[in-house]
Amino acid sequence: MTPLTLELLREEKVAALLKGGPTETRLEVSDVIVHGPYFYVVFDNLHQIGRLNRKLEAKNSALLGRPGADSGYEGLTYNPNARRFYILIECVEDKGQFKSRIEEYDEAFNLLESHWANFVFSNCNKGFEGIEHFTRGGEDYLLAICEGNKCRDGAVGRAPGKGRIKVLQKETTGWEKVATLKLPKTVLFEDFSGLGLRGNKVAVVSQTSSALWVGTLRRNAWEFVDDGQVYRFPRSKKGNIRYGNIEGVAWLDARTIAVVSDKMKKGEQNQRVEAVDQSIHIFALPPA
Repeated sequence: MTPLTLELLREEKVAALLKGGPTETRLEVSDVIVHGPYFYVVFDNLHQIGRLNRKLEAKNSALLGRPGADSGYEGLTYNPNARRFYILIECVEDKGQFKSRIEEYDEAFNLLESHWANFVFSNCNKGFEGIEHFTRGGEDYLLAICEGNKCRDGAVGRAPGKGRIKVLQKETTGWEKVATLKLPKTVLFEDFSGLGLRGNKVAVVSQTSSALWVGTLRRNAWEFVDDGQVYRFPRSKKGNIRYGNIEGVAWLDARTIAVVSDKMKKGEQNQRVEAVDQSIHIFALPPA
């Protein structure tokens, strides 16, 4: 599968859009969705939710909800049927087991409910990294992507070709796994850091591989129709990774996506990554 290169249309530092907002110097952005006239973003290190003007201007951009640090938020989605937001907490210990947790909010970001996602990870280093609401046959589901290949950590989780998305459905016991979506073996990403849906079109991003994969779900089965297409985020003139902290992904239209970037890892990444970290970016998909 030959990767194509995404075209950057615009990008802005999230802090610049939240003028007068957080005093935090860190804005560890971990997911993004489009809802109405706004982008909504969550942060790994804040409980508040960011509302960003879709024109990427400071006007009407704000932090919403309750203050607090170190939320562990890794995913955000919206259910138009129930008019609820769902926020994913990557991993919490529950009686010696490591699971993700899903919080439900109304449209004013008042907490309504919180339930376990009943899928057990070996530890909290590699949990779910993104969620998307999906309706099929009148039923509501959440698709949750595992950070590691085969939903594992360590060497197994870094071995490309075994990306997994868990299909969750709400039961009285919490969110239960009802199916597993296997990404094609040709998706050779070392990790997975975000998930976006537009109808049956699925977008998956990787931080380590600095890449995007787009595939199409079958209408009546939990599988993909083909191998899809891989896209690379733009590299430096020498071919080095610039977008090394990509987290969430959201569709703007059939050929345009928004992604967000986490904070640069000091001592591990080059300054070219810091130049675009803690930001929101708009990219166009090139013609196949």
